[in-house]
Amino acid sequence: MKYYMLWLDDLRNPFKAPWTSNIKSLSEDMEVLDDVMWVRSYDEFVAHIEIFGLPALISFDHDLGDVKEQISLKQGNGHTEKTGMDCAKYLIDRCLDTGEILPEFSVHSQNPVGKANLEALLHNYCRTLKRIKDYGK
Repeated sequence: MKYYMLWLDDLRNPFKAPWTSNIKSLSEDMEVLDDVMWVRSYDEFVAHIEIFGLPALISFDHDLGDVKEQISLKQGNGHTEKTGMDCAKYLIDRCLDTGEILPEFSVHSQNPVGKANLEALLHNYCRTLKRIKDYGK
């Protein structure tokens, strides 16, 4: 049995306004907050899915961790923190490997470039799968 939603965000609490209204708007079920799981990092995202399986819906943040730290790390001072994009890539790879269907998704990131990139990756995967299925008919 699937849980409703996996909320990926290092800072924004899905159980506090204004995010609660965003979650409820994604479903007609007003009891949806009882079935939301909150993860804050790539490692938590992967571990949660490995243990509990895929949810019905995933809402992505792009930037996970301290943005100043990420900029510093990208300049060659170490490894970079994994982002929501890394989580989406893991999710797609898992679906390809297992044959599972990609859950519904939304991107609530306040990083406009990161949001656009995440949405493009996920939508392109869906379009590619549809073309493959249509080709096989």
